[in-house]
Amino acid sequence: MRRDMAFTSPGSVMAGERLETASRFRTRLCLGFLLLGFVIVGLKLVSIQILRHDSWVDFVDDQRQTAITIYPKRGTIYDRNRRAPLATSVVEEVLCVVPSRVTDAAKLAKTLSPYAQIAPNKIIERIKNTNLHLVYLKRGFDVKTADEIRDLNLVAVEFRSESSRQYPRGTLASNLLGFANLENKGLAGLEFQYDAHLAGEAGKQIIIKDSSRREIVALAQKVKDARDGNHLVLTIDEVIQYITEKALDSVVESSSPESASAVVVNPNTGEIVAMACRPTFDPSKPSTYRDERLRNRPIADIFEPGSAFKPVAAAAALDRKVISPTDRIYCELGRMRYHRHTFNDVHPFAEISFADVVAQSSNIGMIKVVSLLEPQWFYTYIKSFGFGALTGVDLPGESGGIVHPPSKWSGLSMGSIPIGQEIGVTALQLATAFSAIANGGTLLKPYVVSEIIGPDAETLARAQVRPVRQVMRPETARALTDMLEQVVISGTGKAARLKGYRCAGKTGTAQKPDLVNGGYLRGKYVAVFAGFVPVDDPVACIIVVVDSPEGKYYGGQVAAPAFKEIAQGILNHLEVPPSAPEEQVVAESVKTSRKDPLVAQKAPSEALPSPASDGVPRMPDVRGMTMRETMQALSAYSVEFDFDGSGIAVKQHPAPGEKIENGRRCQVAFKRKESP
Repeated sequence: MRRDMAFTSPGSVMAGERLETASRFRTRLCLGFLLLGFVIVGLKLVSIQILRHDSWVDFVDDQRQTAITIYPKRGTIYDRNRRAPLATSVVEEVLCVVPSRVTDAAKLAKTLSPYAQIAPNKIIERIKNTNLHLVYLKRGFDVKTADEIRDLNLVAVEFRSESSRQYPRGTLASNLLGFANLENKGLAGLEFQYDAHLAGEAGKQIIIKDSSRREIVALAQKVKDARDGNHLVLTIDEVIQYITEKALDSVVESSSPESASAVVVNPNTGEIVAMACRPTFDPSKPSTYRDERLRNRPIADIFEPGSAFKPVAAAAALDRKVISPTDRIYCELGRMRYHRHTFNDVHPFAEISFADVVAQSSNIGMIKVVSLLEPQWFYTYIKSFGFGALTGVDLPGESGGIVHPPSKWSGLSMGSIPIGQEIGVTALQLATAFSAIANGGTLLKPYVVSEIIGPDAETLARAQVRPVRQVMRPETARALTDMLEQVVISGTGKAARLKGYRCAGKTGTAQKPDLVNGGYLRGKYVAVFAGFVPVDDPVACIIVVVDSPEGKYYGGQVAAPAFKEIAQGILNHLEVPPSAPEEQVVAESVKTSRKDPLVAQKAPSEALPSPASDGVPRMPDVRGMTMRETMQALSAYSVEFDFDGSGIAVKQHPAPGEKIENGRRCQVAFKRKESP
């Protein structure tokens, strides 16, 4: 019997093997890719968890955290009595938008428009047309309004706290104070000069936010606390500053000048008690004014002083002893040729005393007297009084004036400079020079900041009286003071006379130089009055400068009345009692002027040092003396001295009778007498 046999063809066997091989390959390939994927993921996890762990943590924190600056509160500026701040800061909220978080700009703009007081289309424009991370919409929100906006839960809205500068007294002393910008940076005046002290140090805070970018207040972290700025206490007296500015306002109203300036200095200490100018500006809105209104003119503007410079020339002649106040000079009946130039006097005089040359402001008489000096001598006195150099006052923008050396003088210079031409000065330079006359011959460095106080009320620095140099002998200063008193009693400064008080001063009227074409401008003058009150114990040296007044233009007509107004206000404010009825003041002054003040008067015995047996000088007892008398008592020795306070000396170091050597520093404390 035949069996059926089943046969498989060789081709089908080979096809099956190929299919099986391909299937295994695909399986292995998939397993390989899967394994590779696991390896890559594993390596990535190793990188994230181990190798780059810290950087990824930082990345996540950056997504959740925002570092914000905590702005410090800018320091306060007080007047000398600390009654009320002249400049202060308040913390205000600033409305901001983060453009990257804005999803519906139109809706957000419509919501914020009433708060920001900006049209919605303007808000949209500011959000879209910026590359900034943060757009500031409006400053000056109070906390209540800011919280009201926060309650709206607007993701794209944030608030920042800023210190906003305010000036409670408006324009008072604005040119002196200057101003600060919105970024808490001082840009002018004291705000600029002392910015490092006033600004403080910013702090830093970390804000934690959730996945919806909302702030988690409980998790906020302070990295660094802000340190508020230091406070300044000025030498400025707010009341005297106000009196001075009101006097300038009166000058502006009556004379319509291009500008007017005034400086009040304590001649015994160098403290600037008031400094003002017109026109002025509001320091809370400085950008709305032209630059010329921002300038502090008493230290920045240079002018020819005219006859107000004659006391400097007179001091040189008196101190060199080439003339005395009673010597007589022939004034050529008001007209004299000098180096092919004609000099004139406003009023013609024949022969008058040197005291009357100053009182009547004779150009011819002054030129004749100064011609007795060597040019180098005269120049030395000019520089010694501080002209042609910075006073060193702690204010920015000071000018040094213009003083040329004798090598650059022409033959006419010895005639022009003594009457205040060919020389440029500032009001503050003139104030320091007249203060030297008032205090017995010592030039003092002026200053405007008396104390720097930390945010915790600790005193960080206190200014001291800084004598610069002795510019003339005390007897010269006394003689010159008597001559300047006659200017007010019977000379060109009678409009400055005060009832019951003796005052000294000098008028000045100078043509304005033509800086473009040379020579002088026709019909343009600078009117000046410089003086101090009272003569017997000066408390204030006052300089008034009026640039290009209309109508009357003489210093005695325009500036002297302003001096009187300021001086009377100061004496009333400081409660300085009248020295005598007006008639007695005049009589005594005339009587004094007939003496030769250059004859040395015997000092009180208690002011004289008692020589030691070894010949070394001893410290005099200055207690009970005025600051002026103290300066005169110490000027006989080559010592440096620091004065603190004002009024009558109450404490001193070294003690009376103690040995004093050259270069030693003497300290004297003064206290003003209390009114009964």
